[in-house]
Amino acid sequence: MHQRTQAMIEDDARGRSWRDGLLDRIEWDLANSREMMTSTKELRLRGFCGRDPVVRESTHRLVEVAYELRDVDGQSCLVRTERLLDSGAAGLHNVELMGVGITGLILLGREEGEDRGGLETVDIVPTSEGRLLGGKPGATRTWLPVPRVCRLSLLGTNRHSVADRLIVF
Repeated sequence: MHQRTQAMIEDDARGRSWRDGLLDRIEWDLANSREMMTSTKELRLRGFCGRDPVVRESTHRLVEVAYELRDVDGQSCLVRTERLLDSGAAGLHNVELMGVGITGLILLGREEGEDRGGLETVDIVPTSEGRLLGGKPGATRTWLPVPRVCRLSLLGTNRHSVADRLIVF
């Protein structure tokens, strides 16, 4: 079941790998979000990054998006949940399987213009075992602005980066 699902994700209509599509999606969500929060199991974004689940196009509606690691039949999966926040549709949500075999998501960031020479750890989503992958212990429980410069890494079952991207807004 999971291999077939993964193969379907890999067979992107544009011939790109599922990793590129996943990084594009998270980058788009970050670019269209105003604030973010992490917990020990997820990255939450809030902003105008709504997408129509049928035609997969932007609606720019006010939503809260959660990227969460879930165990599905013994495999770690990255799941995206989008919940509408605007009036008239508040509470409606869409859940999507984003990747199979993803065991961690790391977001390192800094504000543009900070003179640090590198990236500071801002937020981290841990592995499925709950172990933090470096940086500050614990997670932010308050909404923070989305950093303007980020490095996004997805970790696979071997704990190594399977996809990595520098994002500048």
